[in-house]
Amino acid sequence: ERRIADSAQRFRALIENGSDGVMMVTAQGEVIYASPSCARIDGRDPSDVRGRSVLDSVHPDELAEMRAQFEHMLSAPGTCLAGQLRFRHADGSWIWIEAIGHNLLHDPAVGAIVINFRDVTQRRAAAEAYVAAKRALERSERYYRALIDNGTDLISVLDARGIIVYASPSHARLLGWTPDELVGRSAFSLVHPEDQARIIGQFALGTEPGAETGGGGVFRFRHRDGSWRLIEAIGQPPAPDAGLDGFVFNARDVTERA
Repeated sequence: ERRIADSAQRFRALIENGSDGVMMVTAQGEVIYASPSCARIDGRDPSDVRGRSVLDSVHPDELAEMRAQFEHMLSAPGTCLAGQLRFRHADGSWIWIEAIGHNLLHDPAVGAIVINFRDVTQRRAAAEAYVAAKRALERSERYYRALIDNGTDLISVLDARGIIVYASPSHARLLGWTPDELVGRSAFSLVHPEDQARIIGQFALGTEPGAETGGGGVFRFRHRDGSWRLIEAIGQPPAPDAGLDGFVFNARDVTERA
């Protein structure tokens, strides 16, 4: 009997000092026990909660669903349900709680539905903020991708050897080369032979540590149809936080201006 009493005392200490709230309710939803930790979650003294319906503080938007789940839990002994819902705090505000209900009405030692719950308001707010930031980033990415995909400028990324690692779709419209045909090629292989040495030299200077630009200038570039187009380009080393492994070049066809 002493062991049983000690075990019961430890169990009570765990419930009364735990961070989760614990309620015991009847089949009618009346609260017959609320642990002291409930006050830290919803601001109500356990003595004020006893005798009230557990559904009284549920948000109106979730009330019908909670009633349905409660009825479902009553339908079979041992049924366990979990979910998140808004719950009115004693100060009138709404908090989000995560609750697990377990039908132990059939257990003579319990004879109630046991509900464990915790405040997850901050966790949900953090998750919602993350989702909102992610969606904003995706919208921004779609916006800038649309600018690149539909713009008249030629945008490319070259590694330190001058190999093309990215080419905007505008290359196909202006120069006849699809991005797939350009990626992996040396950009200098398509520069006019008379301009190659100058452009390679400017690129070398622009890729040195501390350089403010990645090189560039005006040069002739071969169109896929074999003709030569006059291109004006300027390169920039990537910003440290840009996530780009190469030098970004913006260029435009200025043949008509020549």
